[in-house]
Amino acid sequence: MEGAEVEYRAVLSLIYADMASDLDDVVIVFENSPSCISMASAITALLMARGKRVEAVPAAQFRNSARHALFLMGPYRNDLAEAVASLLPYVERVAILHTPAYYAVEELADFPKLIEGKEVRYAVREDPGEITIYKVTAREGELKKSEVARRKLSATELKIIRRYEMLNST
Repeated sequence: MEGAEVEYRAVLSLIYADMASDLDDVVIVFENSPSCISMASAITALLMARGKRVEAVPAAQFRNSARHALFLMGPYRNDLAEAVASLLPYVERVAILHTPAYYAVEELADFPKLIEGKEVRYAVREDPGEITIYKVTAREGELKKSEVARRKLSATELKIIRRYEMLNST
């Protein structure tokens, strides 16, 4: 893994830790890839430093219920939606999804049923210089999506993101 990717994953970790800051306990569910493991480690440390109860569990071993979970799964691939969908039933209240995981699972026809009674959060960079955080819920098969926050990226974070994007554009 290049240094630019490590720094990029650190920026993402800050964002995901902020998205979980209102939760007292979080299970970090991660895939066995260098990028997901690095983010899981960073987010676990950030949340622990804030006094949160955190447990990190590989996705392949996540089979117990959790009130709140943060899923670090990706990049986008053909079986990602099914992988995320198989784990969502174990989450009781709030699931925070890494952006590729959200976009994959939302394409499933039964997505509203999968999230009925819980809240799903995800983040996306729609506008330059900021991250938009969304909350998605479902009731009687109907999805409701609302913007809950916008996070301005610092000059340092923007520089890191540009370096990472340049690395991946070649």
